[in-house]
Amino acid sequence: MDTLPLEIILYIFKFLTNHEKGIAARVCSTWKDIIDDRSLWNKSKIVIFRPMETCHLEVMQRRDIRALTIRCKMQTYNFMMLMRTVLNFEYLDISGNVCLSDYSVNLGLLYGARKYMNMRYLDISYCSQISDYTYVYLFKSMPNLLQLNISGCSRITNQVCSVFPKNLKCLQIDSTYLTDTCLIAIGNSLPSLEELYAGNIGYITDDGVIHVVKKCQLLRKLDVNLCENITDAIFPTISQYGRNLTFLNVSMIPLIDTDNVKGGFRNNNFKNDVAVLYGYENVGGIQIYVVKK
Repeated sequence: MDTLPLEIILYIFKFLTNHEKGIAARVCSTWKDIIDDRSLWNKSKIVIFRPMETCHLEVMQRRDIRALTIRCKMQTYNFMMLMRTVLNFEYLDISGNVCLSDYSVNLGLLYGARKYMNMRYLDISYCSQISDYTYVYLFKSMPNLLQLNISGCSRITNQVCSVFPKNLKCLQIDSTYLTDTCLIAIGNSLPSLEELYAGNIGYITDDGVIHVVKKCQLLRKLDVNLCENITDAIFPTISQYGRNLTFLNVSMIPLIDTDNVKGGFRNNNFKNDVAVLYGYENVGGIQIYVVKK
């Protein structure tokens, strides 16, 4: 490999994991210089499973990491240091961190940058100790978010739905206690929304779903599975207004008659084929019905 041009070696090293890059850097000074080239690390995705140390943050700053997934418990000090480090991050996944509290997050934002203009993807699902005023502060500090996952955040309420970043294209709110009020706010404030995942929410009804479909004309994917108060009444509206829809999940909803699903879409304005998941059948396992329109 010593005779190869540096560009080719650099290209080969792009296929190595971060651990393998570290091993390669110990082989010789030439390889170490190549590994330290920032172009190798730009937009690399780091996953941390063990408690975060200060050295992790220093490495991320030095090598301009843009994407981070944390799968360990985070204490207040570590989160403060993290929010100071991720100034230029585009992707942050801290889902399932039940130790994060309002105090930790707010202190982290105050200690950090106040504004994270490059952040495009944020996953804080199942962070069950965070409440409304912290979500508001967090969302306002990331105005350019395109994808947001707050599934399983049990303390979030409808008040937060009016301050979602305006450019969101994908929103996941599954398994929360939100209601039609939230869906109405989503419809009124997120005109660019393309994907909405709102499964397993017992408080939303036909009214909320219909409002979203009417207002979000770019909507391509809608998932309302296990929403027990939704009925067949949503189908005519979806047929009329969901022109860009390509995927609809209405499975495991007791008030929807699966025999009427096809009939509900008989007269439609769809521009594309639509995959409709509406039920399950046990035939040597679990099989999903998929209707192509």
